[in-house]
Amino acid sequence: MSIEYTNLSLERLDDVKGLMLPIWERRWGEDFARAFFRWRFFERPLWDAALAYDGTCLVAFLDSFIRRCRVGTQIIPIRQTADWFCHPDYRPVVGIKIMRMMMDKPEPMLVVGGNKNTQNVLPRLRWHSLPDVPRFVLPTGSGVMFKGLSRLLRIPTSAFPSALGRLPSFRVFGGRRGAAPNGTGSVFRLRDSESLPEIAPPPDSCALGAVLDREEVDWLNKAPDAMGDFVWLVFSIDGSPMGLSLSRVYEEKPFRTAKLLHLQATDPSAAAYDWMIKETAAFLAECGAQWITAQFGDPLVLQALEKTGYRKKRDDQKAFWWNHGQKPPNGPYHLTWVCGDESVMPFPD
Repeated sequence: MSIEYTNLSLERLDDVKGLMLPIWERRWGEDFARAFFRWRFFERPLWDAALAYDGTCLVAFLDSFIRRCRVGTQIIPIRQTADWFCHPDYRPVVGIKIMRMMMDKPEPMLVVGGNKNTQNVLPRLRWHSLPDVPRFVLPTGSGVMFKGLSRLLRIPTSAFPSALGRLPSFRVFGGRRGAAPNGTGSVFRLRDSESLPEIAPPPDSCALGAVLDREEVDWLNKAPDAMGDFVWLVFSIDGSPMGLSLSRVYEEKPFRTAKLLHLQATDPSAAAYDWMIKETAAFLAECGAQWITAQFGDPLVLQALEKTGYRKKRDDQKAFWWNHGQKPPNGPYHLTWVCGDESVMPFPD
């Protein structure tokens, strides 16, 4: 078996498309598939993907991209992996080889989630386990009852009548909005990266947490329309920007739903997060979301989520760290949906 290992290029995009679409269980038209794969893999900032070929057949793929993260007192680049797949006939050797190719790169690496195979293999490659990252859900419309029913009956939500998709959302908290801590608060929706103020968490605010920037705004705002809307909200107190929330509103036929993807604040506190979470939930409900999901490991955010009415789900996510044999940073972890490819999942039907 002679395996060729190489990097993703535009000429090889059709090979990746042919490999990944069946894995994602998607039957997209050619125009949308090409638009999505070009956006997903080539229009984002700072990325790398490893491929393995047996002759002309692509048999393994591992994607990664670099995001700025707060690590203690520093903001440094962290490599995050996604879409790790190896054909069963080539496991485990080829799949591990492309992962080791990524592990040889200079940046520390982070994985949140992944399937059982990923969770079993990474500790054997001497990755360090981080605390599990809890998931939450906030009902914001009666459609959430049908969501539960679909899980109970083991049928997709798309099997419900399309008319249910027009169900109104609740006025979250009876119309009562969150209260800004220590001043007069205001919220505006960010439409372009030029309007993004500097909102970075302070030193020692967490042991590890993503810091979103203009490049991230530009990339997500270029997503194909079928991905839904990425909603950026900027929070200010007495005119000074202090917080940012990122959410995604999308169709889970026949319903509209949302994910609270990320929060960051210049002065993190339970009160600040409480205000940001409530305002964001009210905004998403006004967009028609029937429920909102969230994923956070930060203790301050967890307090605010529970106070807002989010309910903890059962499927906590595993998290892993690799930094060339060094131990992970010590302290609270601000890990969110933006880790790996979670911010753009689920993909459209």
